[in-house]
Amino acid sequence: IDELGILAEARIPLNDILINVTQTFHNIFFTLLAAVCILGAIMYILARWLGKNITTLSEAMGRFSSGDMDTVVTIHSNDEFSVLGNSFNEMTQNIRQLLETVRQKEKEKVELQIKSLQGQINLHFLYNKEPLLYTTSYKCGKTGQRFDGASAYQYG
Repeated sequence: IDELGILAEARIPLNDILINVTQTFHNIFFTLLAAVCILGAIMYILARWLGKNITTLSEAMGRFSSGDMDTVVTIHSNDEFSVLGNSFNEMTQNIRQLLETVRQKEKEKVELQIKSLQGQINLHFLYNKEPLLYTTSYKCGKTGQRFDGASAYQYG
């Protein structure tokens, strides 16, 4: 049209342009708002799921550290939390076995100490009674009496 010297002009009202821009803006805004809401819901569900496993492990550790040696964690998932739960269960089992071993060793130690003390007491008893036994046997030999335990106290 430039060769002919004709100039073409199109006039579009500003309201028509703004309506299309406003409508496009609203479409983009509501699409983004819906995406943010969906992502928020997914994050909430994921956080609750992760939080549940963390809470389960945390509560079990608290019970175990408070002295409940029979604490067992059950996490039904195929992720790191089930590995942590199984590791916690193995650890508590090992600690229970070690405690039982220590208790048994302590019991054996006390029994050996008692036997040792009994042996020391018996030796001291015999050592302390040696003069009495000697005196009694000497006196029984002079009098011709038969020596027995009762005669030891009779002459002592």
